[in-house]
Amino acid sequence: MSLAASLLLFKLVFIAGLALWLTVVALNNLIAFRNGVFALGSIMRMAPFEQAPAIQTPLLSRRVEQAFWHRAAFCVVLGAELITAVLLWATVGALAGLAASVDATVLANLALTAL
Repeated sequence: MSLAASLLLFKLVFIAGLALWLTVVALNNLIAFRNGVFALGSIMRMAPFEQAPAIQTPLLSRRVEQAFWHRAAFCVVLGAELITAVLLWATVGALAGLAASVDATVLANLALTAL
């Protein structure tokens, strides 16, 4: 196996692994949507500051209590995960030679930047 072929195989396996991992993560977040919204909501409500011993800080004035914003923020996260997973799978296709006109490096850079 030549050096170029082994490098291409490494890139293909690496990007395919990232794509598979992110697909599983996005699918898990899609299935457990309410749990993700609840977890993100507890962060946005700054709930750990209320546990004993309670910490009084001026940052508590920035807490977000409305559930709409918790859902909206989680939808943004889920959308970013889905777009990144699609870009990673497109990169895998381009590296495998399935897309002749698309540069795999551009897709990989875009996907890894979004990650």
